Amino acid sequence: MKLIEQLVTLNVDLDRRAIQMIQAHSNLVAIFTALGIGIWIHQTWFALTLAMIGAMSYFGGLSLAGIASLLIVGADFAFTGKYDDALTLVPIKLFADAAIAWLGYHHKQQKEIQKRRQQQTQNRFHSDKVLPWTAANEIRNSLAAIRFLLFPLQGGEQNQEPLQKATDELSRIEKMFEYMEGCDRERRMDG
Repeated sequence: MKLIEQLVTLNVDLDRRAIQMIQAHSNLVAIFTALGIGIWIHQTWFALTLAMIGAMSYFGGLSLAGIASLLIVGADFAFTGKYDDALTLVPIKLFADAAIAWLGYHHKQQKEIQKRRQQQTQNRFHSDKVLPWTAANEIRNSLAAIRFLLFPLQGGEQNQEPLQKATDELSRIEKMFEYMEGCDRERRMDG
């Protein structure tokens, strides 16, 4: 039974990793596919303009990429001289440019979302501790020892008021460390 649970867990983990890899690299695969097709059909200008449109979309946004695509297609149509061939290629070129522009823009959006998630994760799991807990425990233990060894609660004909204030202050510091340790424990359980 335990082996089956382990296999199911492994399968779920592999599925999650495969989906993450596909999501993270789908834009890159699509761009290389489009560039490869453009080069394969001996249209290097087609492949280069696709790369330019994708880069413009990534760095400048969809509007800039759309305007550049229309200008490039218009210039191709105007300067080829072969209007019959150009008319059939215009819709294909516009569709390819739109797809690559969307991929560039979408890739940038994904990168920004991933960056925000990473910052949120770091902020959530980043502890605001100044000292390691081993040092904090040592200090807490030392404070407890000072309280019990140097300021005994029993006996003596001394004035108990200063001793009581010192004991209260040391108790307060010790409670502060215990509170911090409890908060850290809760954060680890929630995270």
